[in-house]
Amino acid sequence: MIRFIVVLALAVFASGAFTAAAAQDEGDDGPPAWLTPDAGAKVLESQQRLGISAYDWMQGDWRGIATVHTPDGPYRYTQTMRARFRKSATLMVVEGTGKDADGITVFESYGVLTYEPVSELYEIESFAAAKRARYPIRFEGLAASWDVPDGRRGKEAVTFTMWQDEAGQWRETGVRHAPGKDPQTVFEMTLTRLPVPVIPDGSLPPE
Repeated sequence: MIRFIVVLALAVFASGAFTAAAAQDEGDDGPPAWLTPDAGAKVLESQQRLGISAYDWMQGDWRGIATVHTPDGPYRYTQTMRARFRKSATLMVVEGTGKDADGITVFESYGVLTYEPVSELYEIESFAAAKRARYPIRFEGLAASWDVPDGRRGKEAVTFTMWQDEAGQWRETGVRHAPGKDPQTVFEMTLTRLPVPVIPDGSLPPE
């Protein structure tokens, strides 16, 4: 049944594409209609660009130290972040790479930041540690925060907050909240903007 639905959907799409192409052959020299955003879509894209501009400060390449606080003590590694606007600047893609002192990759992440004008909802879709998840983002001033449930500890959650400090650095913290306990900082990161772009794996280009 699922295969039939997929085949039917592809047939409908192909039929629409063929119809648009046929109309184009009748004298329209522009792109097919199904490739061209209508007036409503253009308005939404404009609103998306305006909303996603809240992350303007992030665009670029960053490097610094990330610290994970564990029961055995702090674990530190070098963190590199690449932030780029994509899809006509209607969303932002953020790639993170963490490497230990020996240059071994210990952490990788891929995030997509979006803004939905109709619901006025900011979200981050995260891909890290073989997991994919989506979290709503809230703003307090220029600081963006989101909550990540900690499945290993029942009702606990870690609140991540990122912002640009007065020195122009990318700051980020993760604070664990648990019923009946004081908030506990479990993650800290301070990054400095790099003058040259980095390679997606977090390494600098050869000189």
